[in-house]
Amino acid sequence: MPVESVTVVPVPLRTPGPAGPTGATGVTGPTGVTGSGNTGPTGNTGPSGGPTGSTGVTGPTGSTGSTGPLGFTGPTGVTGAKGATGNAGSGGPVGATGPQGTGSIGPGGPTGATGAGGPTGPSAGPTGATGPTGTAGVTGPSGGPTGPTGVTGPASNMSPDRAVVTPTTSTWSTWVNQGGATLTNESWGVLLEETSTSTSVNHLRCKVNAFPVGDFTAYARFTRAWFSQNFIAAGIVIRESATGKLVILRIGGDQSAGKIGVDKYTDADTGVGALFQSNTDVEPGVFWLKVTYVSGSTPNYVFSISYDGNAWNDIAIMNKTTFFTTNGDQIGIFINTVQQSGAGFVQRVGCTSWEVV
Repeated sequence: MPVESVTVVPVPLRTPGPAGPTGATGVTGPTGVTGSGNTGPTGNTGPSGGPTGSTGVTGPTGSTGSTGPLGFTGPTGVTGAKGATGNAGSGGPVGATGPQGTGSIGPGGPTGATGAGGPTGPSAGPTGATGPTGTAGVTGPSGGPTGPTGVTGPASNMSPDRAVVTPTTSTWSTWVNQGGATLTNESWGVLLEETSTSTSVNHLRCKVNAFPVGDFTAYARFTRAWFSQNFIAAGIVIRESATGKLVILRIGGDQSAGKIGVDKYTDADTGVGALFQSNTDVEPGVFWLKVTYVSGSTPNYVFSISYDGNAWNDIAIMNKTTFFTTNGDQIGIFINTVQQSGAGFVQRVGCTSWEVV
């Protein structure tokens, strides 16, 4: 098909004229039918309102109103009660002393006359006359001639007793299980007695001191009385104060014969056995007892007896924990009154020497 040619005619540009006046608002047409199309997107928020206007000028202050009328005067109040009178003021200072008078002192009275002295008494009475000297008796004859010197006897094989250190009641400080026991000072030492009664029950009546510091040896000398009841004894006691346990070195234990032993007690009334005891009779009279304590070696205790305090017989040994829980810490003397059955059976023993070195 042939192509038609088109001629383009240029149209000159026109400048728009001024806007015409706004026409009157037309009559609102009827509301159109709501479309069924989708809701369009929300438009952008428009700009905020214009700027805030300036604050207005403050108005002038109003004038002060006139003063109101005075109120009525109230009635006069009742007069209050009179107050209490105040305390009296303190006294004023003492006035100054007035001037001394100018009058002179009067003259002294006259001295009285001296009384007459009594007469002097006589000196010693006259000496009596000496009586005549008696006639001297006839001199007796001189003594007879000196007798011949006796023959020297053989040397003794007995050593002298150990030196005595006499005790007193204050030598020991503390009673243990005293009961009816007493300790009395005598010229030769102390007397330990017990007068209370019992029936087949041990009662150690003890008076003790604390152990000395370090190792020691205790020496005691007793006058051995023959006790009137079985098992009554006396001697040296060692005690552990924390547990009440005791170990005794004794003489006695039989009413008809002298016995010796080393016994253990759980308390002062309860014996539980012996470390040593002998039923061999020993001579009555003076007895020495000794307890040796050494802390750093075993055995810790050695118990010994002697007739003279010099020649000793060791009869028992013991370590400190063999019976004691820790160790003894008190030592002294005792008497045991087991089976003392009546007031007539007063038991007594004398301690004539006590020494701890």
